[in-house]
Amino acid sequence: DLLAKAYYNNHNSAKAKEYTDLYYNHHPFKSHPMIAQRYHDISFMLAEARKDTLAKRQSLDSSRSLAIHIKDSIALMRTYDYESQLYALKGQTKEALSKSQAFFEYFSRHNLLSTYWFNNLATSFNKDGQIDSAIYYYNKGIQWSGQFDPNISLLPFYSGLRDMYRMKGDYKDAMIASDSALQIYIRNTIRIQNEKIEAIHTEYQTEKKDQLIEALNTTNALNRKII
Repeated sequence: DLLAKAYYNNHNSAKAKEYTDLYYNHHPFKSHPMIAQRYHDISFMLAEARKDTLAKRQSLDSSRSLAIHIKDSIALMRTYDYESQLYALKGQTKEALSKSQAFFEYFSRHNLLSTYWFNNLATSFNKDGQIDSAIYYYNKGIQWSGQFDPNISLLPFYSGLRDMYRMKGDYKDAMIASDSALQIYIRNTIRIQNEKIEAIHTEYQTEKKDQLIEALNTTNALNRKII
């Protein structure tokens, strides 16, 4: 289970699926509906990362039926978010928005909101052509994050705002949002490079280590110069 999470966090969905399947297939309580529901819930996210639409549909159906069976309303509402994604893939933007709104409203009523949910709802409004509503929820997500989730990356929010303001012809606010998105991208790029350098320091104790670190330091320096 821990290996699956590690691979997922490092964007290796194939390995994450492999270890998720191993964890589930060897679980001593595999037949318990709560364990099975969790497995199909996770399987949807892994299928999303792999862009496997058929697997997403299968995982959604299994996850929903099991959530109903075990009377887990939170797990059931998560399937509304999953269904919204599937509708969006088919270009059914109004259906996608309806599911996304139901999901968001449920989590809002129960004080279970996450920064990501604001982005998902804003994106649903965006795809349905409701620009002002999309801007509203992108901004609300940024405000909510500042109060409750300050460490999360807001890159998708500012990128979304940039696109919405451009569509409105508001190029001043589009430029402000674009600059914020760029600054976040720069910080993320430098952080990733620094993490790679630290990993090499820890893992390798050979001459190759110094060469790789020097190459990454050079990349960091170039990134700063380009900026």
